[in-house]
Amino acid sequence: MGKRKQSFFLLAITILTLIPELLPYGAVLEFAHMSPDLTLSYYEQHFSYFDPMVYGHGHIGPLITAVLTCMLAVITVITVFFENRAVRIALRVVSVLTLLFSLTPMLTGCYSPVGMAISALLVVTCIISLKKEETV
Repeated sequence: MGKRKQSFFLLAITILTLIPELLPYGAVLEFAHMSPDLTLSYYEQHFSYFDPMVYGHGHIGPLITAVLTCMLAVITVITVFFENRAVRIALRVVSVLTLLFSLTPMLTGCYSPVGMAISALLVVTCIISLKKEETV
């Protein structure tokens, strides 16, 4: 695969990653409710990765993942037009960091199927960005 085709494919994967992050199904918060008979019941609410409510409740992973995915999209657009060593290094570093932050909801037990899909797409992005350069 040529470098330019690889950059366009990477851009498509990054945009596909941003779509579920924008939808209100990815980030999960678990709340407790005390009933009048003093029993505790738990319920989950789902939010977008960009929703400040998630960050306000102490889950910093989804918001950082969303911001890093936006940075990844910008760097990927730059890679389409300007292919040099510094841009490739930035792409690699941001893709690895984005993947690591996308896995942080597993530490709190608030990981959703949409979050797993986002992480899977970020694994693909990471593999493509870490792929060795083709020599011509």
